[in-house]
Amino acid sequence: MVQGIVFTVTAVICLALMIAFLVVRIKRGANDLSVCLKTMASLVFVFGALIAIYLSGLFLANILIVMGLICAMLGDVALDLKYTHVDYKKQYLNAGMVCFCLSNVFYIIAISFMFNSAQNFWLFAGGMVLVALVFAIIVFLMAKPLKLDFSGFKALTFVYSFLVSLTSFLSLGICFFVSGFAIFACGAILVLISDLVLSLMYFGGKDNSKVLCIVNHSLYYIGQLLIVAYLFFQMV
Repeated sequence: MVQGIVFTVTAVICLALMIAFLVVRIKRGANDLSVCLKTMASLVFVFGALIAIYLSGLFLANILIVMGLICAMLGDVALDLKYTHVDYKKQYLNAGMVCFCLSNVFYIIAISFMFNSAQNFWLFAGGMVLVALVFAIIVFLMAKPLKLDFSGFKALTFVYSFLVSLTSFLSLGICFFVSGFAIFACGAILVLISDLVLSLMYFGGKDNSKVLCIVNHSLYYIGQLLIVAYLFFQMV
Protein backbone atom coordinates (compact mmCIF):
# COMPACT_ATOMS: atom_id res chain seq x y z
CA MET A 1 0.00 0.00 0.00
CA VAL A 2 2.70 2.48 1.04
CA GLN A 3 4.92 1.48 -1.87
CA GLY A 4 2.07 2.02 -4.32
CA ILE A 5 1.27 5.49 -2.99
CA VAL A 6 4.91 6.63 -2.92
CA PHE A 7 5.59 5.30 -6.41
CA THR A 8 2.47 6.97 -7.81
CA VAL A 9 3.50 10.32 -6.32
CA THR A 10 7.04 9.85 -7.66
CA ALA A 11 5.79 9.02 -11.15
CA VAL A 12 3.30 11.90 -11.28
CA ILE A 13 5.86 14.50 -10.17
CA CYS A 14 8.55 13.14 -12.49
CA LEU A 15 6.27 13.06 -15.53
CA ALA A 16 4.87 16.53 -14.72
CA LEU A 17 8.39 17.95 -14.63
CA MET A 18 9.25 16.09 -17.85
CA ILE A 19 6.23 17.63 -19.59
CA ALA A 20 7.19 21.07 -18.29
CA PHE A 21 10.71 20.51 -19.60
CA LEU A 22 9.41 19.50 -23.02
CA VAL A 23 7.14 22.54 -23.23
CA VAL A 24 10.06 24.86 -22.51
CA ARG A 25 12.43 22.92 -24.77
CA ILE A 26 10.01 22.87 -27.71
CA LYS A 27 8.88 26.49 -27.39
CA ARG A 28 12.11 28.21 -26.33
CA GLY A 29 14.84 25.75 -27.20
CA ALA A 30 17.52 24.50 -24.82
CA ASN A 31 18.18 27.01 -22.04
CA ASP A 32 18.97 27.13 -18.34
CA LEU A 33 15.31 26.66 -17.40
CA SER A 34 14.93 23.52 -19.52
CA VAL A 35 18.12 22.05 -18.03
CA CYS A 36 16.84 22.87 -14.53
CA LEU A 37 13.47 21.18 -15.17
CA LYS A 38 15.15 18.13 -16.68
CA THR A 39 17.51 17.86 -13.72
CA MET A 40 14.59 18.07 -11.31
CA ALA A 41 12.70 15.33 -13.18
CA SER A 42 15.75 13.05 -12.98
CA LEU A 43 16.29 13.86 -9.31
CA VAL A 44 12.72 12.81 -8.60
CA PHE A 45 13.16 9.29 -9.98
CA VAL A 46 16.48 8.98 -8.12
CA PHE A 47 14.89 10.07 -4.82
CA GLY A 48 12.02 7.70 -5.54
CA ALA A 49 14.51 4.87 -5.98
CA LEU A 50 16.21 5.74 -2.67
CA ILE A 51 12.85 5.63 -0.89
CA ALA A 52 12.10 2.33 -2.63
CA ILE A 53 15.21 0.56 -1.36
CA TYR A 54 14.60 1.98 2.12
CA LEU A 55 11.13 0.40 2.07
CA SER A 56 12.02 -2.79 0.20
CA GLY A 57 15.46 -3.49 1.63
CA LEU A 58 19.06 -2.29 1.33
CA PHE A 59 20.19 -5.31 -0.65
CA LEU A 60 23.35 -5.04 -2.71
CA ALA A 61 21.53 -5.53 -6.02
CA ASN A 62 19.03 -2.79 -5.15
CA ILE A 63 21.84 -0.40 -4.23
CA LEU A 64 23.59 -1.15 -7.53
CA ILE A 65 20.39 -0.38 -9.47
CA VAL A 66 20.12 2.95 -7.64
CA MET A 67 23.74 3.67 -8.55
CA GLY A 68 22.79 2.98 -12.15
CA LEU A 69 19.89 5.44 -11.92
CA ILE A 70 22.18 8.10 -10.43
CA CYS A 71 24.66 7.67 -13.29
CA ALA A 72 21.77 7.90 -15.76
CA MET A 73 20.65 11.15 -14.13
CA LEU A 74 24.15 12.62 -14.41
CA GLY A 75 24.44 11.48 -18.00
CA ASP A 76 21.09 12.94 -18.97
CA VAL A 77 21.95 16.32 -17.49
CA ALA A 78 25.36 16.33 -19.19
CA LEU A 79 23.74 15.66 -22.58
CA ASP A 80 21.49 18.68 -22.20
CA LEU A 81 24.33 20.93 -21.01
CA LYS A 82 25.96 20.44 -24.40
CA TYR A 83 23.15 22.57 -25.85
CA THR A 84 23.58 25.43 -23.38
CA HIS A 85 27.41 25.34 -23.35
CA VAL A 86 28.17 24.80 -27.02
CA ASP A 87 31.89 25.52 -26.58
CA TYR A 88 32.12 22.28 -24.59
CA LYS A 89 29.64 20.29 -26.67
CA LYS A 90 32.00 17.39 -27.34
CA GLN A 91 33.13 17.17 -23.71
CA TYR A 92 29.56 17.09 -22.40
CA LEU A 93 28.55 14.47 -24.96
CA ASN A 94 31.51 12.32 -23.95
CA ALA A 95 30.69 12.77 -20.25
CA GLY A 96 27.05 11.90 -20.83
CA MET A 97 27.86 8.74 -22.75
CA VAL A 98 30.41 7.62 -20.14
CA CYS A 99 27.81 8.12 -17.38
CA PHE A 100 25.27 6.05 -19.30
CA CYS A 101 27.88 3.34 -19.87
CA LEU A 102 28.48 3.21 -16.10
CA SER A 103 24.73 3.14 -15.52
CA ASN A 104 24.41 -0.05 -17.55
CA VAL A 105 27.48 -1.59 -15.93
CA PHE A 106 25.74 -1.18 -12.55
CA TYR A 107 22.54 -2.72 -13.93
CA ILE A 108 24.41 -5.70 -15.40
CA ILE A 109 26.29 -6.34 -12.14
CA ALA A 110 23.02 -6.04 -10.18
CA ILE A 111 21.32 -8.59 -12.45
CA SER A 112 24.29 -10.92 -12.05
CA PHE A 113 24.09 -10.68 -8.25
CA MET A 114 20.36 -11.41 -8.29
CA PHE A 115 20.36 -14.39 -10.61
CA ASN A 116 23.87 -15.88 -10.66
CA SER A 117 22.69 -18.87 -8.62
CA ALA A 118 20.08 -19.81 -11.22
CA GLN A 119 20.77 -22.92 -13.24
CA ASN A 120 22.87 -22.22 -16.36
CA PHE A 121 22.83 -18.47 -15.65
CA TRP A 122 26.38 -17.89 -16.85
CA LEU A 123 25.78 -19.91 -20.00
CA PHE A 124 22.69 -17.81 -20.67
CA ALA A 125 24.61 -14.60 -19.85
CA GLY A 126 27.38 -15.58 -22.26
CA GLY A 127 24.80 -16.03 -25.00
CA MET A 128 23.36 -12.59 -24.27
CA VAL A 129 26.87 -11.09 -24.53
CA LEU A 130 27.13 -12.48 -28.05
CA VAL A 131 23.67 -11.14 -28.93
CA ALA A 132 24.61 -7.70 -27.58
CA LEU A 133 27.82 -7.71 -29.61
CA VAL A 134 25.84 -8.53 -32.76
CA PHE A 135 23.42 -5.71 -31.93
CA ALA A 136 26.27 -3.20 -31.52
CA ILE A 137 27.75 -4.31 -34.84
CA ILE A 138 24.36 -3.92 -36.54
CA VAL A 139 24.09 -0.37 -35.16
CA PHE A 140 27.35 0.47 -36.90
CA LEU A 141 26.39 -1.31 -40.12
CA MET A 142 23.15 0.68 -40.21
CA ALA A 143 24.98 3.99 -39.74
CA LYS A 144 25.52 4.58 -43.45
CA PRO A 145 21.96 3.85 -44.69
CA LEU A 146 20.55 5.89 -41.80
CA LYS A 147 23.06 8.68 -42.47
CA LEU A 148 24.51 8.57 -38.97
CA ASP A 149 27.93 10.10 -38.43
CA PHE A 150 29.69 8.66 -35.38
CA SER A 151 32.94 10.52 -36.12
CA GLY A 152 34.85 11.20 -32.92
CA PHE A 153 32.59 8.92 -30.89
CA LYS A 154 32.89 5.55 -32.65
CA ALA A 155 34.56 3.61 -29.81
CA LEU A 156 32.34 5.06 -27.11
CA THR A 157 29.21 4.57 -29.21
CA PHE A 158 30.11 0.92 -29.81
CA VAL A 159 30.77 0.28 -26.11
CA TYR A 160 27.55 2.00 -25.10
CA SER A 161 25.50 0.17 -27.75
CA PHE A 162 26.88 -3.11 -26.42
CA LEU A 163 26.21 -2.30 -22.76
CA VAL A 164 22.69 -0.89 -23.14
CA SER A 165 21.64 -3.79 -25.36
CA LEU A 166 23.19 -6.32 -22.94
CA THR A 167 21.14 -4.84 -20.08
CA SER A 168 17.98 -5.06 -22.19
CA PHE A 169 18.47 -8.55 -23.61
CA LEU A 170 19.74 -9.99 -20.32
CA SER A 171 16.77 -8.64 -18.35
CA LEU A 172 14.33 -9.65 -21.10
CA GLY A 173 15.60 -13.22 -21.06
CA ILE A 174 15.38 -13.43 -17.28
CA CYS A 175 11.80 -12.23 -17.15
CA PHE A 176 10.69 -15.40 -18.96
CA PHE A 177 11.83 -17.36 -15.89
CA VAL A 178 11.18 -14.73 -13.21
CA SER A 179 7.95 -13.08 -14.30
CA GLY A 180 8.17 -10.19 -11.84
CA PHE A 181 11.39 -9.00 -13.45
CA ALA A 182 9.42 -8.09 -16.59
CA ILE A 183 8.80 -4.60 -15.20
CA PHE A 184 12.57 -3.97 -15.07
CA ALA A 185 13.01 -5.51 -18.52
CA CYS A 186 10.32 -3.26 -20.01
CA GLY A 187 12.05 -0.23 -18.51
CA ALA A 188 15.43 -1.26 -19.90
CA ILE A 189 13.97 -1.87 -23.36
CA LEU A 190 12.25 1.52 -23.42
CA VAL A 191 15.56 3.18 -22.51
CA LEU A 192 17.24 1.24 -25.33
CA ILE A 193 14.62 2.43 -27.83
CA SER A 194 14.96 6.00 -26.56
CA ASP A 195 18.71 5.76 -27.22
CA LEU A 196 18.09 4.63 -30.79
CA VAL A 197 15.92 7.73 -31.25
CA LEU A 198 18.62 9.83 -29.62
CA SER A 199 21.17 8.51 -32.12
CA LEU A 200 19.07 9.90 -34.95
CA MET A 201 19.13 13.28 -33.21
CA TYR A 202 22.79 13.47 -32.20
CA PHE A 203 24.44 11.65 -35.09
CA GLY A 204 21.82 11.98 -37.81
CA GLY A 205 21.64 15.76 -37.91
CA LYS A 206 18.14 15.90 -36.38
CA ASP A 207 18.98 17.76 -33.17
CA ASN A 208 16.14 20.20 -33.74
CA SER A 209 13.41 17.65 -34.41
CA LYS A 210 10.59 18.40 -31.96
CA VAL A 211 8.91 15.05 -32.58
CA LEU A 212 12.07 13.05 -31.90
CA CYS A 213 12.75 15.14 -28.79
CA ILE A 214 9.31 14.33 -27.39
CA VAL A 215 9.54 10.63 -28.29
CA ASN A 216 13.05 10.28 -26.89
CA HIS A 217 12.32 11.87 -23.52
CA SER A 218 8.93 10.21 -23.11
CA LEU A 219 10.39 6.74 -23.68
CA TYR A 220 13.41 7.50 -21.48
CA TYR A 221 11.53 8.75 -18.42
CA ILE A 222 8.83 6.07 -18.58
CA GLY A 223 11.62 3.50 -18.87
CA GLN A 224 13.46 4.84 -15.84
CA LEU A 225 10.22 4.96 -13.83
CA LEU A 226 9.58 1.30 -14.65
CA ILE A 227 13.02 0.45 -13.28
CA VAL A 228 12.14 2.44 -10.14
CA ALA A 229 8.81 0.57 -10.00
CA TYR A 230 10.73 -2.71 -9.84
CA LEU A 231 12.58 -1.41 -6.78
CA PHE A 232 9.31 -0.51 -5.10
CA PHE A 233 7.46 -3.74 -5.72
CA GLN A 234 10.26 -6.35 -6.04
CA MET A 235 7.92 -8.75 -7.83
CA VAL A 236 9.11 -12.27 -8.56
